[in-house]
Amino acid sequence: MHVYDLTNLTRGASEQRRVVIQSFDVPLQSFVLVICGAIAALPFVAVLFPLFGFFALFSVAMVEVAVFWLFRWRSRSGLRLKNYQAILDRRRSHVGQILVCGYPYDFTSGLAITVVSSSLPRARPIDDASRGADSVEDLFSLDH
Repeated sequence: MHVYDLTNLTRGASEQRRVVIQSFDVPLQSFVLVICGAIAALPFVAVLFPLFGFFALFSVAMVEVAVFWLFRWRSRSGLRLKNYQAILDRRRSHVGQILVCGYPYDFTSGLAITVVSSSLPRARPIDDASRGADSVEDLFSLDH
């Protein structure tokens, strides 16, 4: 029986797909980003062309660079996520907040919450199991 780790193969396979355009071999993801960036640049060109003429076409290059930076390049630290994923994770994080049951706690509400530890040791009296404990101190004392 053989077990193979296919993660490196499958991740690389999607990034290695290519498309041939006019004898140019281009990665498929880059080709799709160029098309989407050109479509996204059209409103900028339409607004800037009456003002700047031919120089408005430089906005296409700026939009293309922004699209590639967001969706193709990866962050330099951490998990090396694509930049748009890193930005979304940063916006969804709750740095500096206390979460109670998954929701941020509002300190101005005046509601007091007691956080109970669930990892306290539970000790039973050894000598008389049916008697039970008289107080909380009896539950956790070591001299039974």
